[in-house]
Amino acid sequence: VVTASRQEERRLRAPASISVLDRLEIEEHPQLTTLDQVRNETGVDFASKGLIQHNLSMRGVRWTASITPLLLTDYRFAHIPMLDFTIAYAIPTTGDDVERIEIVRGPNTVMYGPNSAQGVIHVISRSPFEAPGTMLSATAGERALFQGAFRHAAVVNDKLAVKVSGRWLNADDWVYVDPVEQQNRED
Repeated sequence: VVTASRQEERRLRAPASISVLDRLEIEEHPQLTTLDQVRNETGVDFASKGLIQHNLSMRGVRWTASITPLLLTDYRFAHIPMLDFTIAYAIPTTGDDVERIEIVRGPNTVMYGPNSAQGVIHVISRSPFEAPGTMLSATAGERALFQGAFRHAAVVNDKLAVKVSGRWLNADDWVYVDPVEQQNRED
């Protein structure tokens, strides 16, 4: 693991409570979003507000506005500065491109600075050097759900590799027609 002390170390020697979802676990349980993978992990309070909107809490009270743990994607903060909070479904990594997810609970997460006291969730993507090739996936389901994703990685030479991935999602989330509003429109 790399998230607990910001350097590579064995999970058992890390000075924190850590869960790791590896590539095999992620492939065996495909989800709509990357953070859906952590919903059943110990110490993670997961609340769904729709198909892709979630609240996560570790070490304390569940917040209603956004995800409270610090989210990292490939060692970078997955935070939208303009909005001043993290939106889970804005993580750019597709499910086919996730190598592992490291979840760190405990007080040592404060070494990441502000907004990390609730814990750290680190999404690490697959390297194009180690996993070249093309992957396509499609998902369909209830509520007019359709999701398509792709990943293409190629090694150009010993020092240069290219990776492109993307996802498209379309679904009907919580359809509700307010009878009072409907009546006011008809009048």
